[in-house]
Amino acid sequence: MIRSIRVEDLAIGMTFDEDVTAPNNVVLVSKGQGVTVALIKRLRNFASGIGVNEPFRVRVSQALPIQSTEFAMNKE
Repeated sequence: MIRSIRVEDLAIGMTFDEDVTAPNNVVLVSKGQGVTVALIKRLRNFASGIGVNEPFRVRVSQALPIQSTEFAMNKE
């Protein structure tokens, strides 16, 4: 299933269905890349600073629930 989401809604196991870009159109994440804890942290930091063009499309077929993602992020 493809959904349009914001950085705050990313979950481990999703796959980007389009390039994610900054407001200056620099590609931050390429289409096809999988979502990891490290990537979520980097995008959240980037979104709070320079910004991220949102929403963007992701495939959600293998995504973990948000609670599992938050637990994993707190473990690092």
